[in-house]
Amino acid sequence: MPYEIKTDIEISAPRSRVWQVLTDFYRYPEWNPFVLEVKGEVYQGAPIRYRFEMPRGVRIWTAAVVLSFKQESELRFSADLITPGFFRGDHYFIIEPTDRDFCIFHHGEIISGLLFPAVQLILRKHGPPIFQALNEALKQRAEQLR
Repeated sequence: MPYEIKTDIEISAPRSRVWQVLTDFYRYPEWNPFVLEVKGEVYQGAPIRYRFEMPRGVRIWTAAVVLSFKQESELRFSADLITPGFFRGDHYFIIEPTDRDFCIFHHGEIISGLLFPAVQLILRKHGPPIFQALNEALKQRAEQLR
């Protein structure tokens, strides 16, 4: 059964600015505490490689495909570890506008595969705080770019 990590945060910046920070893969090492490095382009169907850290101290390179790219609204990518069905992560970022010049940033991942039962305790314990740390870092970066 899949497991979903779901987080969100209100950001005091227009979604265009949040999108700018989120899709500037080159600058991730400057601010992102979870996804440490990304190689590739940002467009639907694009192959990307990224290095992430989860839990702290465990750094992993993986390959993914951009599933959805909706300007200033949504970025989704999917990665399979080793082979499809073994361990899959469908990661998403959704920027929801509000009636003000703010936005709500939704960040999560749906995790599934044969390996999931073996690592579910680690993911349940470390996943939400690490995702929330990324949210806080994105908020700080987007709000500082005024």
